[in-house]
Parts: sequence; structure tokens; C-alpha cells
Amino acid sequence: MKIINPATGTTLADVAADSAKAVRAKYARARAAQPAWAAKPVARRLAAIRRFREILADRQPELARTLSLEVGKPIRQSRNELTGLAGRIDFFLEHTARCCATSACSSTNRASSRSASATTRSA
Repeated sequence: MKIINPATGTTLADVAADSAKAVRAKYARARAAQPAWAAKPVARRLAAIRRFREILADRQPELARTLSLEVGKPIRQSRNELTGLAGRIDFFLEHTARCCATSACSSTNRASSRSASATTRSA
């Protein structure tokens, strides 16, 4: 599979394409790993995301160049896109712990909440 700069038509790389079977196997591995990731404490998951953000910042010049070459956009736009990504990561780092607070949730609780909402609306 050729990676081509759409602005110049230059071939940047030629990489092997995955078969449908290989994609299914990668998907299965990711799905199998997800419960273990979800079981990790929020603080540990946030630490991994912080580390990703650090790597993003450290490699921003290289990533911006790659983004520009692969999609044909100006380097300034690629830098801005990566800066925006960092801001979105920061937002989620700031709010995730509060949003992921443990709370009891059962089908009974959800039904009670719906009944309370309906009562409030009709009053």
C-alpha cells in the first residue's frame, strides 16, 4: 500500500497492507485486552494518557511534518492540529476523574430516575 503525498504525488512509503484476517485478529486482541485496561485504576489510566501527551509534545515537529506530508496540508495547519489535540487531551485529563467517579447504577436505579424525571416534567 503506497502512502502518497497528495500535494506533490510523491510516494512517501510503501507498506504492507493487512489482510482482513490480520485486522480481525488485531481487533480480537484489542477487545480481549480492554477489560484489563478498564479494571486499572483511573489514576493509572490517566498517567498513561499524560505520558502519551508528553510524547506528543516532544515529537510535535516530527508529527507535524509527517501529517503535512501524508495529507498534503501546510505545516502550520499540521502544527495547529497537533496543538488542538494537546488541548483536547488536557481537557479530558482535567475532567475524567470526576466523570468516572464510581456510582451505583442498576436497571432499578435507571427506572427510578426516569420516573422522577417524568413526574418533574408533568408537574
